[in-house]
Amino acid sequence: MNFIDSIKLGFIRCFDYKTRSSRSEFWWFELFTIIASVGSIFIGSLLGMGEIPSYIVDTVLLIPWISLATRRLHDIGLSGWWQLIAFTIIGLIPLIIWWCTKSHEGRNRFGDNPLDYPF
Repeated sequence: MNFIDSIKLGFIRCFDYKTRSSRSEFWWFELFTIIASVGSIFIGSLLGMGEIPSYIVDTVLLIPWISLATRRLHDIGLSGWWQLIAFTIIGLIPLIIWWCTKSHEGRNRFGDNPLDYPF
């Protein structure tokens, strides 16, 4: 999975909460969200618009990101509801570990391994 493909799939599958996504798809999209967020802050300050562009970009990226994070957890056999532990702040630690965990080989209850069938 490359940078461009992960961005495309992130938006195409933004309402897919049932299947799996690979580590590369997740982390390339995460890099894109960081670049877009920082870029929107920079553009907002240059244009004198404050944080308005940043709010717009973050709102547009929220649903695809949550969906992708859910599919990433599905890839290691966990429910997407585990994302809610992020609200405890300390829960970010296991989430980051899970997002970095290697995919389950073969099929699990959420479908086929995304590395076997990338698209």
